[in-house]
Amino acid sequence: MGALLIMLLVMLPTLIPAIKRQIKKPEFTEADLFEEFVCTDFFVREKYYLTAVPDIVVAADNVFNELNFTQLGNEYEFFIKPKYYTKTNRTEIEYCTKKEFLFFKNEIEIPVYIMLGIGGPCHFPDKLYLIPFKNFSTNTIPVAMLVQYEVKINQDIDFSIY
Repeated sequence: MGALLIMLLVMLPTLIPAIKRQIKKPEFTEADLFEEFVCTDFFVREKYYLTAVPDIVVAADNVFNELNFTQLGNEYEFFIKPKYYTKTNRTEIEYCTKKEFLFFKNEIEIPVYIMLGIGGPCHFPDKLYLIPFKNFSTNTIPVAMLVQYEVKINQDIDFSIY
């Protein structure tokens, strides 16, 4: 028993960072689960092709998470920036960072859309919004404007209206 206690005390400094990572992990897990939902349940394989692996794009020493899709049939290519909130009680929602906003505005040549999920579980949110990036001049959107961008799962998206 004494040897086990000594071993635990010796190992404790190396275990604390791992424990802290596990405590912080749910934030990343929610983002990962929402991203997976976007890739598999919203943009389904029968209608969309995931052109680029959904991890990182590195440009100008910045790292951004984004998804690159091609719509089957018309070969329309676009980026999706997934963003999930468990709830919102604000008047505006920040859909990307200021650095991401400048990157999307100045570096990306194909259309960018924000896929915003709000409420419910991150792998099946209560509300979904597909927001065309080109319509905004800041990295926020007023909550009152979201209704015009609401979409449903399995909804056929007509990108020409965006």
